[in-house]
Amino acid sequence: MCGILVIFSKKKKINKKKSIQCLHELHNRGPDKKLFNFFDNQKLFIGNSILKITGNIKKGNDLYSSINKKIHLSFNGEIYNYEILKKKFSNIKNPNKNDTEILASLHNRFNIEKVLKHIDGMFAFASYHKNQKKIFFATDPQGEKRLYKYDDENYLIISSTPEPIKKFLDKNFNLNSTIFENYFKTRHFLHLKNSIYENISFLNPGEIYTYDLKKNNLSSKKFDDPINWINKKHYNYFKTIGFQKSSYFLKKKLIQTSKLMIPKTNFGTICSGGVDSTLISYFLKKNKLNKFFICLNNTGKDPVADKISKFQNFFDFKNFKLIKINAKEYFLSLKRTYRSFKLPFLTHDIVGRFKIFEFFRNKNVRVCFSSDGADEIFGGYSLYKKINWNKFTKINPSPYSSIKKMKTSSNEISPNIIWSNAYKRYNKFLNPKESRMQASLFTDYFVQGVGVHNISNDILGGECSIEIRNVYLNKNIIKLALNLPIKYKINLKSKSSELKTKHILKNVFINIFGDKLLFKKQGFSGFPNESKKYLVKKDKKSFFRLTEKYKKRFSLDRAAEWKLLNLFYYKKFFKKKLIIEDTFH
Repeated sequence: MCGILVIFSKKKKINKKKSIQCLHELHNRGPDKKLFNFFDNQKLFIGNSILKITGNIKKGNDLYSSINKKIHLSFNGEIYNYEILKKKFSNIKNPNKNDTEILASLHNRFNIEKVLKHIDGMFAFASYHKNQKKIFFATDPQGEKRLYKYDDENYLIISSTPEPIKKFLDKNFNLNSTIFENYFKTRHFLHLKNSIYENISFLNPGEIYTYDLKKNNLSSKKFDDPINWINKKHYNYFKTIGFQKSSYFLKKKLIQTSKLMIPKTNFGTICSGGVDSTLISYFLKKNKLNKFFICLNNTGKDPVADKISKFQNFFDFKNFKLIKINAKEYFLSLKRTYRSFKLPFLTHDIVGRFKIFEFFRNKNVRVCFSSDGADEIFGGYSLYKKINWNKFTKINPSPYSSIKKMKTSSNEISPNIIWSNAYKRYNKFLNPKESRMQASLFTDYFVQGVGVHNISNDILGGECSIEIRNVYLNKNIIKLALNLPIKYKINLKSKSSELKTKHILKNVFINIFGDKLLFKKQGFSGFPNESKKYLVKKDKKSFFRLTEKYKKRFSLDRAAEWKLLNLFYYKKFFKKKLIIEDTFH
């Protein structure tokens, strides 16, 4: 986990001291060292805060650069195949044995698009090409790493978080009312293109942005579109070899990818007892650098976590750490978690995630393997069993990625457009029903996975100075999942209720652990709604008045109550000028 900050002044020289101070806003993301340079007659600042994971950090405080010193790089993420690339291109110098040096060397050898075709990993980077007077920005196509953008007549600022942007411009940004209004039209608090602040947006995953310093012009183009990962030939291959051979293929690929992603530093895994995390923990259990298996137990609400001891024949429980949290502890952790997250929670399980990441930080473990995304790409959510997939529709039927009554605009990516594009792609070789189902899983990941879970993990991991790695989000695993026949993922004809969802991944699980350890799905539940009973009397009255206003217009179910609570807490802890009543139109 590192931090990127680029500030370009379009009219005058940049204040050096202020620029460096702003880079320190990314200190938690990169506590080990700060690298930076000023370019273009002190109008351009590029900084990089470094969390040491792979190899050593270079000497001095200058950015990593190409061999000819004409390209300078700020990088966040991990290039998993960097050693493979080092062997493939024998003239690449790598004195510090880290992946950033390899990436810088590739920039010297190839153009940006070819560089991106070679690397396998999660990444965000900014590279300044001195001869061309151009800055290039890009983030991975699977949406694991994101960058924020601010652009006006005076400055272009690119950053790993909004905080350096706010500090450099020295102003309080107005909250973006649209993203708050959309919150009550979606399952979670989605962050797709726009941030919660007006005029601060995200760079789109899988796009190369080019800023021409001479022309003061920003342009972009796709270098990798996940729609193109949908492949008839690959689909027919898995259909031809059948379910069991496809399960074996998936298992082999998960093992290979897990090994490729093992860091050369202490790491740990989240192991809940559920299918996704337990499989990855099992594949990584023999590595000596794997120091902990973390199981979060929201007491009274996590029946799977209660049964974690049943896996004692498969794991060394000396390395297991059970983190228990009850409703009161959840409430007492809210203020610290909000202050660290700096946003309204994107989903209610943020407190549990934060406790896990805090544990790793306190134990000096720098990498945590999580398992978000498997439910989306392999069809694991229980609501998939309740959707009427036979009903003809031209809109996304999944509640996980749809936005109710939302019109498409140039300012926001519409999930319905993503779904429609995926549907058209699948429908070139699949029947309408399967095309609808496949398109919904595709959209659920690239909307909910990217816009909720990935951002949450990146922010919380960064604040705890740890890197989050996820085998299921490796580009090659996603490609595999996208091209599996739908009955390998959602098998509604299965006699077993549990095997109706995430069928192929559960089959891999059963082949290792047996069907008796296949427990009903849980997830990080937490105590979002229960937390309100611990509010002081004054806050209870305020929240009661808020819910009464809501009930005059809408039905107050558990989901809506949590959304109101989430915004209530955010306003309370940050003293924000947020009129919550205006958000639920």
